[in-house]
Formats: sequence, C-alpha cells, structure tokens
Amino acid sequence: MFEITLTLDKTNKEALYVQLYKYFIKEIQNGQIKAGMKLPSKRKLALHLGIGLNTVDTAYQQLMAEGYVESQLRKGYYVADLEPISALNEPLPVTEGMMGPPNERNEIDYNHGRVDVDSFPHAVWKKCLNNTLYLQEREMFMSGDPQGEWGLRAEISSYLFQSRGVRCGADQIIIGAGTQYFIHLLRLLLGNEQLFGLEDPGFHRVREVLRLEGADTAFIPLDESGMSVDSLKESAANVAYVTPSHQFPSGMIMPITRRVELLNWAVEKRVILLKMIMTGNSDMQANRFRPCRGWTQMEGSST
Repeated sequence: MFEITLTLDKTNKEALYVQLYKYFIKEIQNGQIKAGMKLPSKRKLALHLGIGLNTVDTAYQQLMAEGYVESQLRKGYYVADLEPISALNEPLPVTEGMMGPPNERNEIDYNHGRVDVDSFPHAVWKKCLNNTLYLQEREMFMSGDPQGEWGLRAEISSYLFQSRGVRCGADQIIIGAGTQYFIHLLRLLLGNEQLFGLEDPGFHRVREVLRLEGADTAFIPLDESGMSVDSLKESAANVAYVTPSHQFPSGMIMPITRRVELLNWAVEKRVILLKMIMTGNSDMQANRFRPCRGWTQMEGSST
C-alpha cells in the first residue's frame, strides 16, 4: 500500500469524504498515484486516517462513479488507466493588459451593466419568492406561457398606462430575457432582407447581435437631437433602432420634434421603428416624455 499523506480537517465545512475524494483526484491527475495502482482497503484506510468506514466507502464510490477508480471482485480498488490531461499542469495564458480584481474602495461604479445590489430589497424579494413558491407550487414546475406569465403582463400593461400613457393589452406584451434576445427574435421575424439603421454611436450589444447573425446594417450619425432623419432617409434603411428616452452612450433625450420626424418617416416609408428605453424607469427627466406609441395614440393614429 502506498503512503497516504493526507490530513483531514474535521473543522472544515466540507465533508470528510469530499476532502478524501478530492485528495485522490489530485494525486491521480498529477501522476503521484499511477494507473493500475491498488488503493488501500476501506478498513485499513479508515483506521489509518481515524475516520469512519462509511466515509471512505462514500469517497471510493464517488471515484468509481466518475471513472477514476475501478473495482475488481475480491481484489479491491484500482486506479483506472486515464488519458493524460495535459492542460492541468500548464499555466493559463496571461492576457496583455488584463485588468486585476475590482477595487472595492471605489465609491461609484460607472459600469452600465451592473445594478446597485446594496440597495436591492433582498428581504422583500425573499418574502415574495417564498409566497410564490407556497401559493403556486404546481405552476412553478410548468413551462408557462411562451409570452410570459399573464398576471405579470397584465400588471405591466397597467403600469405602462399609468407611467407612460401607453394603452396596450396584456396580449400585446411579450416578456423575454433582455434586449439581445429580443433583437435576435425580431431579426428572425423580419427576415434577412431588412437593412437595420443603427445609431452611431449606439448600443454595442445590439450591433454585435446583428453582426453575428449576418444582418445588413447602416450606421446613422447623431446630431444635437438624436438620430439624423436626413441621414436615415439617405441610407435606405427600412428598420430603425433608436433609444430616444436616454440615448446610449451620450445620454441625450430626443425632443418631441425629432420623435415626430421619425414617426412620420416610418409611416411614410411603411417601415419599422424599434425603440428601446435605456434607464427609462430611473431617469426622472426622461420619464416626462410620452413614448412614441403614446403620442400616436393621442393623435388617433397607430403603430
């Protein structure tokens, strides 16, 4: 029997069998315990380490389940013949200019893809989650409505009318996993023959989705009011993607005059206008402006 140089930490939260199992994996992978070598019997190893027989048996069973060890009838446990994993002993490549860990002393985080987790109401969230699990335990295991849960869509419909002046029913709302996912779906619905007009500069993630899917794009410059309608007309784009309430990345708010120009362009050319709200619910100044659909409904037209 080879020497087992392992000291189990009984104060560690990690179970003893897991510590033993990880020790064997590490020794097998780095070649200290070679293929074909016989492992100590469960009884001898338990006595040697001062642990229970069940602990050793559980570790051995896990090693067998993952293919590191094979059991031979009336002979014992033997290390399996594994192909070498060359990458384990090679240092990871260092990327030039790689950033180090974030500086925890920064008081302000300017990353637009993050939220203020310290201000998140975790206690309220947990309470709502527990209530949902208790009241809708059967529904939680179902696939659900592909448009999103009807109750949530109904609440969003009510909220949109109260906060943004938009009249729409729950059946007109689709809930999905973010902007990129919806851009992907819209591109599939619209087809490959569309030319997408994108703000320049604009939201890079939308650009990347369209680029990866091979969509034709035209970059429309901005002026002091947002996307230039004259440049948009010259581009021959038949789909326009805009962020009027909080243009990304400049942060400008598109005035109503430019919004009307865009709407008239869409109606005149019978083309598609895609609008995205960036930080719309947290920007009090942007929320003063009625969204495009709200204006068209107020004027009696449709989009």
